[in-house]
Amino acid sequence: MSGRPDAPEPLRTAKAAPGSNDPDPGRSDMSHVLHDIRQPLSAIRTNAEVALRWLAENDPARAGEAIDRILHIERRVNALVASLGERALVSRDRWARLDMTGLVGGLVSLLEHDLRLDRMTIEVKLAEGPVWVLGDYLLLERAITNLLVNGVEAMRLAPGREHRLRIAARARVPDMLIEIGDTGVGLDPSIRHRVFDAAFTTKAGGTGLGLTSALAVTKAHGGRLWASANRPHGSIFRLSLPLSD
Repeated sequence: MSGRPDAPEPLRTAKAAPGSNDPDPGRSDMSHVLHDIRQPLSAIRTNAEVALRWLAENDPARAGEAIDRILHIERRVNALVASLGERALVSRDRWARLDMTGLVGGLVSLLEHDLRLDRMTIEVKLAEGPVWVLGDYLLLERAITNLLVNGVEAMRLAPGREHRLRIAARARVPDMLIEIGDTGVGLDPSIRHRVFDAAFTTKAGGTGLGLTSALAVTKAHGGRLWASANRPHGSIFRLSLPLSD
């Protein structure tokens, strides 16, 4: 038994608004987490607007107070998002033996249409056969979806160059490795260490939660997630998970 649903969840669900009537308990739990995060994010925005107003009125002291509040709230958001991984680790009711080759391949199939519309190319190199891990299918699917969407969005921010998304997945005993490389805007070395922080984003309108969630889920499954520079442009995100016996 693989524990794999009949068809992968569409990529669009990664960006859908939570709160819909969903019988899946894991999705409901995720919705509650995102709901709890919205409130401090709103407070961050409010304090940022206050800080800008005080700066415009040449009152740096009061602006500094608002910025201090932002930093305090940001730490709370980080702690809250980290709890997502802890919940997934404690609750293993839906854990099963999963074929990651099939999971990644299914998500790639859903992504190809969007890439064609954006005139992006995709390069896929998957293991020839199943690569098995133990885990929660829906959580791992969301984590990988977030990484794929991150790569696509990074390339949309870099016009005037070839846009290529490279996806690879293979066994590498004692774990399996997924690599997602893009030719987007890349990661500034000065902020690379913050890329997985909650509420940290370089994208206009972004929440900064996609990569944070992916990291929390990966850690909950005993894996690792890290980022590095791609050459000549872009970023590479690598996700490793322990292989199942």
